[in-house]
Amino acid sequence: MVDTCLDRDNESNEILERIYNADSTIVQFLYATTAVGKSTLTDKIISLIDTNEIVPICIRTVPENNGNKYNEWEVFNQLFDEINAESKEINNSFINYETYISHDEIMNDYITKQYIEDCINKPKSILKHTIKMSIGKIGKLGPYEMIQYDSGLRGMHVKKNYLKNVFSTQRILLVIDNIQNIDNSSLKSILDVIYATRYKKHFLLFEYTITKNITEEQLIDLQNYIRRNDLKTERLELKQIPKEYIIDVVSHALNIIPSSYEYSNKILDFYDKHPNGNILQIIAHASNLNIGNECVAGEVDDEILKKLLLLSETSLLILGIIIHNNGKLKKSILEKIIPKDITESDIKQSFCELTNEGFLDKKVTDTVTIYHASIIDSWKNSSARKIINSNIIALQRYESYYMNLIKYKGIAVTEQEVAEIPWLALLEIYKVKYPQKIGTLISHLRNGILTNISPDTAWIFLDAFIVKTKTEVKAYKCSYYEILDLCYEFELYQEGYECLKIMEDFFSLISEPRLLFYKMLYLSALDCHEENIHIFETYCDKFSCGSQEKLNLLIIVQASYKSLNKTEECISIYNHIQKNRSYRKYNEYGYFLRLTCMYLPRKKALRLIKKSYRFFTKRAELQQAGKSLITYSHFVSSLGNPNKALSYILQAEGLLINKQMGQHMFLVNKAVISMHMGIFDDSIWNFLDIAEMSARVSYDKLAIQICKLVWLIENDNCNNCEPILQKILEYTDLEPDKAIVSAAYYDVYYYYSLNGQKEIADKYKMQAQELEEWCPIVKAKFHNYIDKEYAFVLNKKWVLFYLEYWTYDLLY
Repeated sequence: MVDTCLDRDNESNEILERIYNADSTIVQFLYATTAVGKSTLTDKIISLIDTNEIVPICIRTVPENNGNKYNEWEVFNQLFDEINAESKEINNSFINYETYISHDEIMNDYITKQYIEDCINKPKSILKHTIKMSIGKIGKLGPYEMIQYDSGLRGMHVKKNYLKNVFSTQRILLVIDNIQNIDNSSLKSILDVIYATRYKKHFLLFEYTITKNITEEQLIDLQNYIRRNDLKTERLELKQIPKEYIIDVVSHALNIIPSSYEYSNKILDFYDKHPNGNILQIIAHASNLNIGNECVAGEVDDEILKKLLLLSETSLLILGIIIHNNGKLKKSILEKIIPKDITESDIKQSFCELTNEGFLDKKVTDTVTIYHASIIDSWKNSSARKIINSNIIALQRYESYYMNLIKYKGIAVTEQEVAEIPWLALLEIYKVKYPQKIGTLISHLRNGILTNISPDTAWIFLDAFIVKTKTEVKAYKCSYYEILDLCYEFELYQEGYECLKIMEDFFSLISEPRLLFYKMLYLSALDCHEENIHIFETYCDKFSCGSQEKLNLLIIVQASYKSLNKTEECISIYNHIQKNRSYRKYNEYGYFLRLTCMYLPRKKALRLIKKSYRFFTKRAELQQAGKSLITYSHFVSSLGNPNKALSYILQAEGLLINKQMGQHMFLVNKAVISMHMGIFDDSIWNFLDIAEMSARVSYDKLAIQICKLVWLIENDNCNNCEPILQKILEYTDLEPDKAIVSAAYYDVYYYYSLNGQKEIADKYKMQAQELEEWCPIVKAKFHNYIDKEYAFVLNKKWVLFYLEYWTYDLLY
């Protein structure tokens, strides 16, 4: 295959000139159809770059053209590993990760607090377990290795801060191929690193492949997203390699001198008939001509496929297994998947064949990689019986191996194998081949969201399951309820509601109270409050007073009444539940106590929220106790006791220690409480950064950006406010809650007032005033009166918003 770039001098010189003359950080997209030579060109640029001027870092991702978003954090972790490996090279000025986290004062303090000292604040019910777990981890790894191998949001945040440190000390040329496949968490975190160090004039060279499913319009959307992060972007289309260079390309790739005029003419004729410029197909055609393989298995139009059909059965099996793992697989895993009856000699011979024929990357590493995405395209599009049979056997071996990893009991399985995430490997198979099997992996999927996979990517798999089974919902009833629960927890509200509507075709709401409750929960989350109240009024009297079903309906509908400012209806429900002691035997009663935060006077609600915490603790519902503590802590803080509130929020964090989704709830409140205490150090920004990783709804995102704006103002860092302001205004357009929108406009008004931009400030002042009836703090500030319930926070120049749980985890 092509390892050296022939010609492309114009393109390489243009990009090199942009790199050397850049007056700011630039994100350069290099885009084209598959196999036109994007990676070959970027390799040429890296070989020509002056490393004293800029340090090249190249990330080669899975060789796929399909635009799927793979493992969450995958590209980010590749960048981290590459930078850390580079830092250990002789004479490299990068600080390595171990040195960074052991010597950086802020990180050192942060790690110590998070992993050791916070044990002091854990409730007794989990303290013993936490200490045991921490000592065990530290004993095996040491405190710094422990954070290095933390795959949760905290670990990713520390790695991101390390990358910021590296990118702040060096100018970097960052090359990433197949950027159309990048997962959302990796993209956002890499852009955060680049934005924070943009003054170093980095150059990001992103390869983007255009296919029939991945359009140039999608590239423009990605470009606009990056621009919203206040970074400069450019596009360069890589055209088909000029015809006069094709014979040279073929000669170099095959290490031959064309033997005849007829041979060269056939290559040029193929070039003319295939204007997409796929160099690998041209080289494959030349190779087939060279060995007399012009027609294989009938009329085969795909030149790469012709070469595939000449491979041995063992080589095809190996290739098929690697392709099922998105074109990249650790050699140690591959050797365990290959059937035992294939000899070591045959395997070695197949590796030589696949490498020599250009199907596997020649680089010697512990991972075997398909040379190019075009090979996978040819394999997947083939209808040749030989390929289909090899694919079936490869799929069976691949599935069997990963099923055993999931089910293993007493089998020796290495950490490396577990790291392959077997359930995710199986999901990739099932999505295409057996979507109905996805239902068996929903619990694994749920546990891996945010750490291994994003909620949006999780939905792709769930949707495939629904499409396949939507005519047999009764047979898959339990799986459908799992989907409703997962979508609600991870705030996939619209997606979950679509699933619910399919279920309604098979089950009546009165015969399935659980489905009725979910319908109301989703309608409330989607701000369809009038419809939700109508559903409540239709079904409420069908259940007896004092029943668990009626209690669920009464609690769920309160959020809709409150959202429509119908506080009197909330009070009426409160009185009804308090009068009927039968409701107190159900776990849901703890929710009722917590949700009084929505409508009762703050001091009265404070007592009931604390009662909710005790209620859940007594019943060993520790996650619910933690959520009640979050609400309780912010009430305690806003009423003037932030020191005590901080101890409560730390306890809440302990109770929710293993819950990735929702970490932003206690992190934001921890930040708000600290800021009300006058603390504006870097740890507060850390809290908000980690919180941003798991926040999904506009309300929570807006609360985080408000906090970030205030933090920047208090640290006299207004130069970095612009992207925060943009996000605030973006989220205010999306958020229906008028109270937090009013507060956001107030803080934007405050920012522009400080900067002497009166005209802009007055604009946002007016917008905040229009919504002040919904936000007592803003109203009190504009009218200069003291509201006793908000006296403590009214002393501040700005307005911050706490987060609290109005959502409802169904226990029925």
